Amino acid sequence: MLMKLGAGVLVASLGLGVGTGVAVHQYGTVVVRVEERGPAGHSFTIPVPLALARLAVSFVPVEELRAEAAELRLASRLAAAVTEELSQYPDTVLVQVESPDESVLVYTADGELCVDVDTSDERVTVRVPLWGATQILEVLAERAEPLPAESTQD
Repeated sequence: MLMKLGAGVLVASLGLGVGTGVAVHQYGTVVVRVEERGPAGHSFTIPVPLALARLAVSFVPVEELRAEAAELRLASRLAAAVTEELSQYPDTVLVQVESPDESVLVYTADGELCVDVDTSDERVTVRVPLWGATQILEVLAERAEPLPAESTQD
């Protein structure tokens, strides 16, 4: 009996792990890396699965979303159009700004939108999968739409 229970727990754990892996693979991961300069500087990387962001969207109050429904629809359509266009081109630099104190580079690479900010104090890099972020906006826009009016039966 104990072996059957252990086997059941193992199968459930494997199923949860595979399901989580599929969700992370499907939506991708946003990665933020910060490197502080100097002898006491710290470095850290924060990977955030977009599947987690998709889950977090479900906690945004619908009333708040509906107040911004038109803007969310527009942002979703624009993001989809931009993502589609960017996916048609090879990896490219979109914006590059250099100043004496900092540099900012925005580019696409391997299906991701990349932002690198380099200052005398730190270097910050952000990687966002193009389609994953667009899908989050689509979910927000869909949640913002009012439900169809219920029909009444006479």
